[in-house]
Amino acid sequence: MARMITVIALFVLSVSCLLMFSGAGAVAADTYHTLSDSAQRARRDGIVVQRLAFVALWLLIFSVSIA
Repeated sequence: MARMITVIALFVLSVSCLLMFSGAGAVAADTYHTLSDSAQRARRDGIVVQRLAFVALWLLIFSVSIA
């Protein structure tokens, strides 16, 4: 019985990984386009410094919460 549960768990894990990796390319492409568009708007609107400060703030928050 334990062997059957292990086989089912490994099957579910394998299918989950396959589904996750099959969509990874599209997610990466969408993320790149979103970040690229956002960076272009920030440069055009002159708010690069404010955006970088906001990103630095969130990185600081996450790093302090992990430590």
